[in-house]
Amino acid sequence: MNGYAHSASSDPQNGITLTAYWNDPKLGSPTTFHVEASGGSGNYQFRMDAPSYSNPDEWSFESVADPSRGEWTKYTAEEASHDYTFTMTASGTYNYRFFLMDKASSMYYMRVTFNVQVSDPSYPSVADRVNAAVAQCNKETDGSEYAKALWLHDWLLDQMKYDNSLKWSSAESALTRSLGTCQSYESAYSKLLTAAGIENSETRDTYDAHTWNAVKLDGKWYQVDCTWDDSDDHWYNFDQRHLYFGLTDELMAIAHTGHTKTYQADGYATRSTSLEDNYFVRNGDAKQWADSYADRIQKHLDALETSFTIGVDNDSYPPSIKNIVNGITAYAMNQETWKVPNHTVQLTATRKDDSNFAFAVKYNDIPVDSITISGDGVKDGKITLKSGESVQLTATVKPDNATNKKVTWTSSDSTIASVSSTGLVKAGAQAGTTKVTATAGDTNASIAITVSGQTDRDVLDALAKKHRSDLADGTYVVASALDGGKVLDVSNGSHDNGANVQLWTSNGTTAQKWMMSHDKKGYVTLTNTGSGKPMDVRYGEAHEGTSIQQWDSNGTRSQKWIAIQDGSSYKFVSALNSSLVLDVRYGETTNGTNVQLWTSNNSKAQQWTFTTPRDVLDALAKKHRSDLADGTYVVASALDGGKVLDVSNGSHDNGANVQLWTSNGTTAQKWMMSHDKKGYVTLTNTGS
Repeated sequence: MNGYAHSASSDPQNGITLTAYWNDPKLGSPTTFHVEASGGSGNYQFRMDAPSYSNPDEWSFESVADPSRGEWTKYTAEEASHDYTFTMTASGTYNYRFFLMDKASSMYYMRVTFNVQVSDPSYPSVADRVNAAVAQCNKETDGSEYAKALWLHDWLLDQMKYDNSLKWSSAESALTRSLGTCQSYESAYSKLLTAAGIENSETRDTYDAHTWNAVKLDGKWYQVDCTWDDSDDHWYNFDQRHLYFGLTDELMAIAHTGHTKTYQADGYATRSTSLEDNYFVRNGDAKQWADSYADRIQKHLDALETSFTIGVDNDSYPPSIKNIVNGITAYAMNQETWKVPNHTVQLTATRKDDSNFAFAVKYNDIPVDSITISGDGVKDGKITLKSGESVQLTATVKPDNATNKKVTWTSSDSTIASVSSTGLVKAGAQAGTTKVTATAGDTNASIAITVSGQTDRDVLDALAKKHRSDLADGTYVVASALDGGKVLDVSNGSHDNGANVQLWTSNGTTAQKWMMSHDKKGYVTLTNTGSGKPMDVRYGEAHEGTSIQQWDSNGTRSQKWIAIQDGSSYKFVSALNSSLVLDVRYGETTNGTNVQLWTSNNSKAQQWTFTTPRDVLDALAKKHRSDLADGTYVVASALDGGKVLDVSNGSHDNGANVQLWTSNGTTAQKWMMSHDKKGYVTLTNTGS
């Protein structure tokens, strides 16, 4: 076979036969194909077509190079034979086609075609390279379609460079020669996406002689141009390697103007209108771009303008670049939540022209969703008042930014209870129930007001009588349920009128002892044993926050209380108003915390416990029984460790004075300590 291991011949035509010869190919090295003919004039012209490649056993061929360009289109000069070389770079099957012309014999078209199968583990097939890349992709991403498509895009760009000779145009050249035209990028990316389970299609712009991929992510089509993304340039203030990842048809047509005709044509199947999976939208850059305009936009919104323009910040960029960036930025602006007081905002941003954004805005009233009525004593939409009483109602309108929050108040029967424009309800003399309604916008809420015809004084008198026996008369230390060690105390132990009643650490002084006595109706008076003055509501003001003081006994209701037992504790209801009780301000327990009137809420700040002074001492003795062991001690002053307790002159007489004296080791300075059963200590001088 003419010195070659393999050959293939055409069928004879007009007595001419075309034959190609070659030896066993070696992947990665040039293979020589010798072509010659027999018959005819003997002066032949030859041409080699661009080879095609198929993965092993697939028999689906793709032209490795562009057959319409360069060497593949040219016949040789007239000669008897010709040698061609071609380097195969992937395991699989290559298809070859050689052509002959013998003009002298009127033979203008003769072809021989044949396949060459090659295999070498060092030169994997295109399919093997694709599968390996996808396997790596699956390991290095979260498995979402977006993450895989982006990873494969970046991986492909790292593998290859654009072939400026315009020769190579296939997935084989992209993945095994690292070179290719737009057709190579499109074909290789398509194979990668398909292997990763991502639907895709070729977008071919015949008007601009260009091709790229349409990629379906999360059910929506996007345009991706790997060719134009393959750039190492850093001319602009963004990632140029991803400018064409995840574009709409409109934005892609900015770069490739012929695409406008393509996507508007009938039958176009990959219409791309979403930017949800655009690279810059997903990585947050688009939001940053939009945020850079936020203050300027907000000024127009605050003025309630319905249309306005703002100049672009990247006006120095080429239009084909900035208009894509600004199209993405406009999308991000439209995803933002824009706010103005008392209105919702519907903002639509678009590119007006190469240098400006255009904005169209619609402002909608924010309706009232709900109204809640509250007030002292209101529960489950009801309140009971006594004749002559009043209550301030408050209407809470939601949402806070509702356009019309003005509240109007009405009563269904003003003879039972009237309501002012500010929500102040006054109970009349007539018993019964009326409905008070608060209205804002198209929404309203109501509560039922029941007037009992009974005065608060009647209620208080009945309450005092009912709880007359809840707590016996006597002298007590009154502790807060918040902290049993903190008790009612007259500030600084004062005997003056107006001295404040506060919370203070229990110290056993008369400023913290209170004599409780009931009158005939059952009201309690708490008189401080140190000053002899009753606990008093300052100025007789019956409202939340009024401080408690001591004052000379005057028999008024400012000095009367109702002690009501609640489990192991008590609350004190003021005789001035049945809804106000004795309360620790803010529920704090620091020394000096004020004691005040506050609406009853059943918190521990309004609960009190009672112990007699002897009970306090007994509890203290029991608590500290083991603080110091029984024994004989010298007791030194913390002021000066050399000065100790001493019986004057070492006397054994009753009435001898105990004093401080320099330690001298005598029995007059030694004391035997012993505890009784309750924990009280006796100190006995060992000398006397």
